[in-house]
Amino acid sequence: MVAAAASPSGFTKLRRLIDELRRVGFTGKPDSPRVVIFSERIATLGVSPVGTPGALVAERNWDDYSIGRSGAIEHLGALDKVYQGVITSHRNAAADTEKSDPVTNDLLIGHLHELELFQWFVRAHLEFSSGALSTEGVATEKGAARKASAQNE
Repeated sequence: MVAAAASPSGFTKLRRLIDELRRVGFTGKPDSPRVVIFSERIATLGVSPVGTPGALVAERNWDDYSIGRSGAIEHLGALDKVYQGVITSHRNAAADTEKSDPVTNDLLIGHLHELELFQWFVRAHLEFSSGALSTEGVATEKGAARKASAQNE
């Protein structure tokens, strides 16, 4: 869990952020609202949803979260990159379903709204007063964590 790896100075803020994720159902737990909604949609389309950890890992195209014990700002920098990848994947899926499956498209757009709202919150901690993002141009979680940390110095 990200909060457990954060340094004490940013632990409380990061913990509140993670609690907000849980509240809106981004945790990936089998009974979270988003998991249930998408599982029901998959079943409605005639496919058995498979949510076991092994099946999910086999289907995903990204590695595990790469930041271990670090400060809150480093985690926020890395999470921005993670969310950018998730948002991009959702945008692609929404585009793919726009004409062929409006119900699924609507679910994806609703989820995108929540994902982008959360990313906006994360980015609010990574912006300079000019509005520029401290992690701009970085492609990896570790690179984003380093740049976010340098912003704080």
